[in-house]
Amino acid sequence: MQNSDNLNDLMKKIYYVRKNMLTLASQFGLGDNRTISCSQELDKLIIKYQKQRVS
Repeated sequence: MQNSDNLNDLMKKIYYVRKNMLTLASQFGLGDNRTISCSQELDKLIIKYQKQRVS
């Protein structure tokens, strides 16, 4: 059950970070450091989600 809870928490984080990244991209552009930083954070969360899902 805990793995399921962790996956749900990660999905929520992914959703909010993705939403924030899209907002940053529309305000400042895709090449802006804030957008890139948020995108990198999103990448890390997605990789973490995929690793937990497999195990």
